[in-house]
Amino acid sequence: MSAQNPITTNLQTVRNALTDVLAAERQLQKTKEAARERITSGLNAYGEACSAANMKHDDVIDMGDGQILTIKEEWYEFRDPLDAVKLDSKPVSLDQLSEEFERARDARP
Repeated sequence: MSAQNPITTNLQTVRNALTDVLAAERQLQKTKEAARERITSGLNAYGEACSAANMKHDDVIDMGDGQILTIKEEWYEFRDPLDAVKLDSKPVSLDQLSEEFERARDARP
């Protein structure tokens, strides 16, 4: 078995890395396209359900799992639905930080 030329080996490594990146980018585009469709239909259904229940459409929604969903006003006017919504971590209050600090301190041996 002959040893490969180190130049060829390194170039193949670069090519393989770029091929992996291109495949990941293609998959990301597919995922984004599917998300755009799901976001649009989800927001339409949310708006219809709120209207049917005579509820106000909230712009910032606590999802109850430590995340906040922000829906931009007039989201339907956005060219890309991904730009009309945002998912963030729920902000932590000073009281929550203090409680976590106390628990961590009490847990130390």
